Amino acid sequence: MEPGSIVFTCSLDEISDYATISTHTIPINIIIGYIKSYVNELKRICLLGIQVKNICLGDKISLEVKKSGEIIVSLLLRAFQQ
Repeated sequence: MEPGSIVFTCSLDEISDYATISTHTIPINIIIGYIKSYVNELKRICLLGIQVKNICLGDKISLEVKKSGEIIVSLLLRAFQQ
């Protein structure tokens, strides 16, 4: 995906297919299974993410990622103010 692309899905199959780049080494499907085993009332799990531009340690946030983050914050603020 292009840097700054926003991903949102509630499909467990889609979520499990995403390759994550992280300092954490636990696969996302194991995390989902863990959450589901401890939260019995859980109806669904959704993924919200932003495609990074680079993953070099010490780099500043890219303009594309910053803009996408601002869009998400704005949408969430509007949703919760209603």
